[in-house]
Amino acid sequence: MQRVQPNQLKFMSRIHSVEQSFATYHDVRKAGFTNVSADLIFAVPGQSRAVWEADLQRLIELEPEHISTYSLTVEEGTALHRWVDAGHVHMLEETVDTGMYTTGRDFLEAAGYPNYEISNHARPGYECRHNLNYWTGVEYLGFGPAAHSYFQGRRHWNVRDLDQYNQQVSATGSSVEDSEMIDENTARNEMILTRLRLSEGLNLSEYIKQFGEDLLIVRKPALDKWADHISVVNQHLIISRTGWSLIDEISSDLMAVES
Repeated sequence: MQRVQPNQLKFMSRIHSVEQSFATYHDVRKAGFTNVSADLIFAVPGQSRAVWEADLQRLIELEPEHISTYSLTVEEGTALHRWVDAGHVHMLEETVDTGMYTTGRDFLEAAGYPNYEISNHARPGYECRHNLNYWTGVEYLGFGPAAHSYFQGRRHWNVRDLDQYNQQVSATGSSVEDSEMIDENTARNEMILTRLRLSEGLNLSEYIKQFGEDLLIVRKPALDKWADHISVVNQHLIISRTGWSLIDEISSDLMAVES
């Protein structure tokens, strides 16, 4: 869905309309789907907190099982990047962005959608198993053009173009375009980055078992720096609710520098 304000969808150059979003939602319900996820974007220039709450209210009235919320980011090469660069568009202040994040989180939790991951809410039992596999380091195989896979410490991805994909498979039996081996340092940092995004946090016993070091000891200076925003509960390192808007900075400080 992304937005339920027509002018903001148009501003973001989306090709769908608000009416199409709602019609599609009702269509999938009529088709018998009992597990539906919807997403919204906040911190759009010109958006107020009151409008953001109104958007969330309209969404929860549909009663989807899962809701994702994302802050609008400026990606290089996009029209938005050019507009911001030229001074035609001004992004919301970071404090306003953070305030909207907190508002959305609290609003959805009060409506029965716990925040199980920094950007994701779900009714109990409807957490996204697909993404949880990524966030917890489970191996996966992807098939088809542009598909990614992660298996036995190697991440690889297939060619994107369908014709090239078919030709390459016919000629070589492989659709892989490129790959990378995930070394220990990368695996360590990815575990920190992804697990801390979860409400359950990073399992310290699993970290010790996999990497042979105690994170609480080797990264003590960084942990002391963020002591007001982290805690250890049942051998899990958890970012507190006050620290979720600072997750990137906290994770960066905890990551090991490659030797």
